[in-house]
Amino acid sequence: MSISKPTLNAFLAILLVAILLASCSPLMVPTTNQELPAPTVHSLPGPTATPEMVFIANDMRGSTITIWQALDGELSKNLVALLSKWELTNELGIKVQVRSFPNHQLMAEAIEHPKAGDALPDVILLLPQEANAWQDRLVSLDPYLSHSSEGIASEMWLDFLRPGTNGDNPILSLPLLRTTRVMVYNQTLAEQLGYSQPPSSLIELAKMACAANAQWKADKDPANDGFGGLALDTDANWQSPLAWMNANRGSGKVLDPALFNDPQNLATLSTLQKLREDGCAWLPDQGTEQEQFAARKAILFTADLSALQSLASTMAQAGNTDSWRAMPYPGDSPLLMTSGVNLAMMATESSKQKAGWLLTKWLLEPNQQADLADGVGIFPVNKEAMTMIADRTTASKDYRDVAKILLANQALDVAGLNGIELGMVSDGFFIMNRSYPYISPAQYLGSLDEQLHPNK
Repeated sequence: MSISKPTLNAFLAILLVAILLASCSPLMVPTTNQELPAPTVHSLPGPTATPEMVFIANDMRGSTITIWQALDGELSKNLVALLSKWELTNELGIKVQVRSFPNHQLMAEAIEHPKAGDALPDVILLLPQEANAWQDRLVSLDPYLSHSSEGIASEMWLDFLRPGTNGDNPILSLPLLRTTRVMVYNQTLAEQLGYSQPPSSLIELAKMACAANAQWKADKDPANDGFGGLALDTDANWQSPLAWMNANRGSGKVLDPALFNDPQNLATLSTLQKLREDGCAWLPDQGTEQEQFAARKAILFTADLSALQSLASTMAQAGNTDSWRAMPYPGDSPLLMTSGVNLAMMATESSKQKAGWLLTKWLLEPNQQADLADGVGIFPVNKEAMTMIADRTTASKDYRDVAKILLANQALDVAGLNGIELGMVSDGFFIMNRSYPYISPAQYLGSLDEQLHPNK
């Protein structure tokens, strides 16, 4: 069958229109029940956690580590005995070589100027101030403290000594032993004057001291009118000025880089000087404070632990049967200032560092802490060891009193100030008391700031 030309042309025209309409329609995507594959995501590698150090027994077995120390007298003997015990009992057979120095100055010289062939110690007993000065020689103890099996819980330490308050700075040393200076008051005399409790504030202390002084003023001898109250320190020490100031500051403490010359410190030291003006505080010019205390010429005085240990014999020699008690420096926050020896590890071989850590950890355990401090008037830093000592019937009542004060967290450690700064605090306070009334508290505090913070 043939198609006529007009019919063909009409068909082609219709087909062309259909093609044009199709080209203007949106693209139709056929639907399907199959899900399209998800796009592949390539994530960037994140930071890799530092792997925990591994204590390999064979690396440490039979090795020898060295420890340097500058303890003196019975305390040094206690340490050497403990180290001998550890040599015999540690399961890895690690040996210990001890090098003892007469004082910290000579030990510091050996660290800072070693002789040819001399090796640094693996473990060292040092002052916190020395640790601050030797940061480039010491190992960070953070990974050891936090180790899953060989670490030490911070709760082990007395609360005011817990490590880990260094901010972003590494922990370079750990407290081992502490000493302090305390306030002592005559409990028998205080009760006779109507005071059943020790003074807990500077105002209460002033009342007690002035009441004791009033007894001496009641006789006809004007030469003794200054006796009876607070006997001021006859030796230069930094503990008393820092304790007086810190006990009367509430929550803020006087530690570097704080300024000393502020209203709170000025008010505290001015109150002490006013006691002296009123005859309620005095500076003994003959004999020791404890001798004046035993003669009832002072109802209060401050003492380091060695003087506290000898107080019983001093009282007995004076024929004085009064009872006395140790107490913190009174104030808004009564406290004691502490200082002492820390443990640190030098940057030596890795296996020796780890062996040194095992020794460090052992020395900080309760039994070793109690044995180290036993009979030498020094306090452990381990809370359990301190509780053991505080409960011992063989310990003197003074020692037990101070132990309970430290356990109650009524203390502040002085690790923030170096030896030069402590010397300035100590000497300035001593000179101010010796030069009374020619140097005022404002002059003393202002001089401290000029020397310690010249750029502020």
